[in-house]
Amino acid sequence: MSAAKKISKARIQLLSGHPFWGTLALKLKLQEMDPALLSLGVPMATDGEHIYYDPSFVDAIPTDQLKTAIAHEIGHVMFLHAYRKGNRNKRIWNMAGDHVINLLLKESRFTPLTVNIQGKKVEWWLCDERFRGKTTEQVYEVLIKKEQRNNEQQQQNRNQKGKGKKGCGCGSVLEPKGKSSEQQNKARQAVKQMVAEAYMAAKMMGSMPAGLDRFIREMLSPKVSWRDELAEFVTENTKEDYCWMRPNRRYLHKGIILPSLYSETVGDVVVAIDTSASVSEKELQQALSELSSILQTVALKKVFVIYVDAAVARVEEYTKEDLPIMPKPAGFGGTSFVPAFEWVQKNDVHPACLIYFTDGECNWFPEIPDYPVLWGVFQHGERFEKRVPFGRVINIE
Repeated sequence: MSAAKKISKARIQLLSGHPFWGTLALKLKLQEMDPALLSLGVPMATDGEHIYYDPSFVDAIPTDQLKTAIAHEIGHVMFLHAYRKGNRNKRIWNMAGDHVINLLLKESRFTPLTVNIQGKKVEWWLCDERFRGKTTEQVYEVLIKKEQRNNEQQQQNRNQKGKGKKGCGCGSVLEPKGKSSEQQNKARQAVKQMVAEAYMAAKMMGSMPAGLDRFIREMLSPKVSWRDELAEFVTENTKEDYCWMRPNRRYLHKGIILPSLYSETVGDVVVAIDTSASVSEKELQQALSELSSILQTVALKKVFVIYVDAAVARVEEYTKEDLPIMPKPAGFGGTSFVPAFEWVQKNDVHPACLIYFTDGECNWFPEIPDYPVLWGVFQHGERFEKRVPFGRVINIE
């Protein structure tokens, strides 16, 4: 049997034993890896739309473990790992995701991935029980700290990048390159819709493990802090990563080589504040304080703060060293969302992103800009989200 037929058959078999995972698997396209993906040294990978596989891996692995590997890649899609990564170390983030996914698969009674060592079967997946109930972000913090403490091993792992690592899970998450913020938001919603449909199908069949059922219900009706959403938006739109070609000078004198944060495309951040809004100074100060703390951790050139009602009333310019942003409202007239975006265009500012704080009581919107926009709404954000023609909306409470 060819690898293509074997993996297609395994995907169909998931429907009977694990209908939730099987329903999701049918929504993703199976694709044999091309030479570029094979060079990554991983047996499987996903970009959120495809499950890519190495034919030699599919040929060698038992069918029950192949079903586990397929479900594992689906887990990366379901958890939106490609979109939650931000500026984190890619390898460590993938490992953190592997732990979270595999613990869920273990609870759902999937067959563990194994290898034969001296005639004995040994589990070959990252599935540490101490991480049960933790988010991928929480697991990542534990793993990255361990990585930093073990610099010698870190250097070795970096040199071996692309060669694979025994016990590092069964695949890789491919980043959504070339997708705008709007396209990424649509992709997120599409994944949630797929999960909701698979959940209903599995419930109708009476086959939904308790732990998985609880997780899906929480995922479909999340209680996410606006602070977390704000931080995620800023970090995913400020391009920055660790660079080994430019070692961290802080540790060189100790003979320790660690990567430094480096970015080739550091941009500006624009913050627009609707001064006509019925927002208290305390609420505004809280939001700007949170934003300032986030901006101090990312790569940026300047922060432009625009105070605007029906026209731009004041603009202030900050560098990272000037933070935090101190509110100095001006204007207090009518409301229009157009002037702030016009100011950006007229002043030839090319922001990495724009964050607009408002009460949302306005229907005058500009044309869709070519940069990501986040609307921080202090009242009735869910109603504003239905009217706004672009951007991501968070409800600040």
